Amino acid sequence: MAYESRVVGAPGRLYAASFEASAVSTVGPFDLFGLTPSSSSRVVIHEIDLSYLSTNTQASEQIMGISVYRGSTAASTSAAITPVNYKGHATAPAAVSSVTGPSSEIVSTSSAVLLHTGTLDADGFQYNPWPENRPMLDVSQRLHVRVTVPSSAISVVGTMIFEEIGKLPS
Repeated sequence: MAYESRVVGAPGRLYAASFEASAVSTVGPFDLFGLTPSSSSRVVIHEIDLSYLSTNTQASEQIMGISVYRGSTAASTSAAITPVNYKGHATAPAAVSSVTGPSSEIVSTSSAVLLHTGTLDADGFQYNPWPENRPMLDVSQRLHVRVTVPSSAISVVGTMIFEEIGKLPS
């Protein structure tokens, strides 16, 4: 599958949050990302990229489901990931949103809306919507990216690219 990044022309508040080689076991589903905008900004999701690493032949042939949820009332309890400003210069603003990495402690999604489903397979998973279809999170509205149980243990790597766009005037 050909991959074309659509992150072009974005202003200065564009961030990447990534994790490397996080173990995902066969114990249960995992929340791979949790994103919570601050109370001072809405967020637009530009891309979510996932892939997995394995030296096990059986693991290299498995397919897992991916779900992207918006609006959970619970925050993730996993380790924080520090988003990096895509512009990379010394005066680039730091993110005010919080991002968490992989966790087997999944949050309740009973109040959440399912935005997207897909599969994570040997070719990876890329959620890269056209600009007019990018999901937006309101201030303090949570987003979670969940993977189903793999048939054998794997290591997952991932990057989420998002933009803080401020909030609507009162």
